Amino acid sequence: LTPGQIMTLRYPNNTAVDSAMRPMIERRGFKDQLLSWPQPLTGVLTHYANSGSPIFDSQGIFRGYRGRVINVSERNETLRHARESVHGDFLTGLMSRRGMLEALDRALIQTRANEQSGWWIVIDLDHFHEVNVRLNYAQGDAFLKRFARSLEQLCTRSETLARMDGDEFGLLLQGVGRAEVEDILLQILGISRGLRIEFLGEAATGSASIGVTRFSSATPNVGAILKSAEAACQKAFSEGGARTVHAP
Repeated sequence: LTPGQIMTLRYPNNTAVDSAMRPMIERRGFKDQLLSWPQPLTGVLTHYANSGSPIFDSQGIFRGYRGRVINVSERNETLRHARESVHGDFLTGLMSRRGMLEALDRALIQTRANEQSGWWIVIDLDHFHEVNVRLNYAQGDAFLKRFARSLEQLCTRSETLARMDGDEFGLLLQGVGRAEVEDILLQILGISRGLRIEFLGEAATGSASIGVTRFSSATPNVGAILKSAEAACQKAFSEGGARTVHAP
């Protein structure tokens, strides 16, 4: 069987097969063509980079291909982990600041396209540094992870939730009204007040200052969204914390 026939038999009705085999059928060269094959016994997918150049004899008759096939499974896994480390927070497993900034940028573009508004919520744990000082940093990490898990359970769309920095979290909401936003804010305040961690007889409890801003097609950029919510969050903290402040 020719390679094209083998691919067609292995992957019937797969449109990707035609595009993968087209250069070979047309006797053209190809480089780093990604092929994935499951291992016969384990079923684990192995990835290969396939490159080749057509060989013709002195009469111009096609005689075959000369090339190489390299196993790139380990490289692909390394790249996947690198991407996750950039867009995901290593401690909580939530989206990272960089990932959320990209999500905010996309949300603002969508807002301008469909004339709908969105909401950006900044959540800052009050006096979190005291948890690290009174207990230890390991307990502080556990405190953050517990809060992150509770927020995830609250939010049905986990891709809109991120750990922005230290004890600061961010929540992006789209397609919801003010009443639903207010309900979510009340639940977040309740979650933060319910936080408690104990270690060697010492205990720490939580609360949060929350800043909220609404953005629309008139919002100039992501920076304006961030600045507005941060100012509201700072105001909430300066007024004693454990409360929500809406940006004007």
